[in-house]
Amino acid sequence: MDGVLWEGQTPLPGLLPFFAALRSTRRAFVLATNNAGLTIDQYVARLGKHGVVVSSTEVMNSAEATADWLMARAPGARLNVIGGPGLVDALTRRGFQFADSGVDFVVVGKDYGLTWQKLDAAVLAIGAGAQLVGTNPDVTYPIENGLGIGNGAILAALTAATGVAPIIIGKPEPIMYQQALAR
Repeated sequence: MDGVLWEGQTPLPGLLPFFAALRSTRRAFVLATNNAGLTIDQYVARLGKHGVVVSSTEVMNSAEATADWLMARAPGARLNVIGGPGLVDALTRRGFQFADSGVDFVVVGKDYGLTWQKLDAAVLAIGAGAQLVGTNPDVTYPIENGLGIGNGAILAALTAATGVAPIIIGKPEPIMYQQALAR
């Protein structure tokens, strides 16, 4: 949705006519975003603020896709998480345990509170055998006045430090698309 429906907090031209045309087709749709920073309810509210009414089943983000992917492979796994409210919420609702060490996966999403300590804990966990999972590979994302640093840049730093390539869940990889189609 970032850079497609809005930039920063500003809706892009044609937003309301696009959704009017989409609704007129009476086809089911899923809005998919790589941004894992917000919860689905926050996306529904943000769309509503711009005059677009959608249900939570019509919105998917890479946080939910990542949590579903992990549930299918390792329910109850211990996770080291670098991520914001959207990712933490999605993982918590599925019963995952969070820790800095002794984890099965390091899961990386947009984290406005990112610190060197979080990065160090992730590097140590990966070095101890945890798998690296990224919500998306985007090295930048659109903000009001240009491009901001994206999740892929953080994943690149972790890969450079560990030599371990991440498993990517979000677009353009097929996992999130497959989950959206299954809805």
